[in-house]
Amino acid sequence: MGPSKPRNPGENLRERRMTRRVLIDSNVFIEYLKGNPKAMEMLISLLSGDYELFINAIVYSEVVFLFLSKTTGLSAFTLKKKPTVVTNSGVGKVIALLGQFKVAEINDVVLQTASEIIKNHGLLPNDAIILATAKVYGMSLATLDSDFEAPSKAENVSIYSP
Repeated sequence: MGPSKPRNPGENLRERRMTRRVLIDSNVFIEYLKGNPKAMEMLISLLSGDYELFINAIVYSEVVFLFLSKTTGLSAFTLKKKPTVVTNSGVGKVIALLGQFKVAEINDVVLQTASEIIKNHGLLPNDAIILATAKVYGMSLATLDSDFEAPSKAENVSIYSP
């Protein structure tokens, strides 16, 4: 008989746990790019510690989009029609920053968990998916967003603090 399949997608990651795994919320990167000292301290602490660091597709999308929106002052509708503005915005530096981190997959289990988080705690979808990703994969959540405090506690997801 072959090896049993994992009960959930996070199980294989948990088995390989050598270091503490942390999912970094979008606002940590966004505040870092704004020069917020708390975000800088958090990222420095994470990068210099013994952590396995992750983002997910929601974090990637939010950080890249907010960077483009703030640096160009243009709406998504306008940016879609001006690809050269996107390519000349300096977005490559943000993509390189995010490229340093592993990506936790958003799958059916994460989305089902996010749906429960939305219904039980009233988080908006992107935040619920971020919290669900941390929960499913057994990660801590690095965030500066106080909206996560109560739902994280209720869902047994620890909030990282430097």
